[in-house]
Amino acid sequence: MKRSILFMTVVSCVFMIAAATAVLSVERIPIDPIDGGGSEPPTYTSLLDEDYQDYLVSVEGAITYAADLSTDQDFLVQRTYDLKTTVWDTPGSAPVDYTKIVYTVNLKLRDISAFTDGVAGLFVSDLTVAGFGLKAPTLVSASIVINGAAVLLLVDGAALDASNYITWVYDAGTLSAQVALPSLDLTTALAYNDEDFVSIFVMFKVPETGLTLTGSDIGFPDYQPVPVP
Repeated sequence: MKRSILFMTVVSCVFMIAAATAVLSVERIPIDPIDGGGSEPPTYTSLLDEDYQDYLVSVEGAITYAADLSTDQDFLVQRTYDLKTTVWDTPGSAPVDYTKIVYTVNLKLRDISAFTDGVAGLFVSDLTVAGFGLKAPTLVSASIVINGAAVLLLVDGAALDASNYITWVYDAGTLSAQVALPSLDLTTALAYNDEDFVSIFVMFKVPETGLTLTGSDIGFPDYQPVPVP
């Protein structure tokens, strides 16, 4: 009789532990707040149709723009970039959806000795995005990272304000933006060096969908060939 009672007690404990484990397992299923609790991740469409890479090179001692490298040619600065857009379906029953425009540019500073005044202030990109409707886009996110570390202010550890490396205007359905390498004075990065990898990320959004956007990107505008009339 005692063995039967003991056996029933053990069985009851096993069932209770299994039930508790099942409850805990259900409670711990992660729900990603970004995707609205199970919706598909956004699909991005590129706004550029040309190669996503260009260079600054040295030609007879002069810094020169190059869309491609010739055989055995070294670059001073390599730039890779992308400009893309997506429609953001706001989670839940919110009536407003958004179009997002995302720009990323990565720079490999192989040899900056040719820049006698340094690379701070180097004009990296001149962007244009056209085709907006009734609403103006707003800058919602921006960041600069060097060698995998965010550039922060020494005084308080805050991120470097986007106005230090991007300027932009909006007029009559067209967004124009310019990206430049900021001064690193009074930041955790201190200075640019050979072999640095710099990544800049910028995101705009507008509370409209169904837009037909077009984009262009001019790399290193100060070193582009002067157009022949």
